[in-house]
Amino acid sequence: MKSFWQFREETEAERKRREANDAALDAENSFDAMDDRVVPYEKKKKKKVDEKAPPGFEGTVKAMKKHKEIDNPWALAWYMKNKGYKSHKTKDGKDKK
Repeated sequence: MKSFWQFREETEAERKRREANDAALDAENSFDAMDDRVVPYEKKKKKKVDEKAPPGFEGTVKAMKKHKEIDNPWALAWYMKNKGYKSHKTKDGKDKK
């Protein structure tokens, strides 16, 4: 049995609206429209970090680099300087006398 909507005549305004909607859906789902929306993947560039030891702590950082358990000697040196520690190493990493 046919439903009411299958027997009913479509008005001119309804036909125009349906055709506009169908055209919009066709344009949205076409491969050309998809190409416009696809954005090429760009790899983010890593910012180069300038690792710099605090003034007077260059030797301390050099000595810390020799210890594998210290992940980031520059961060540790800056932490120590900010806490008021004094460096006990010369610029080349040897102990001060």
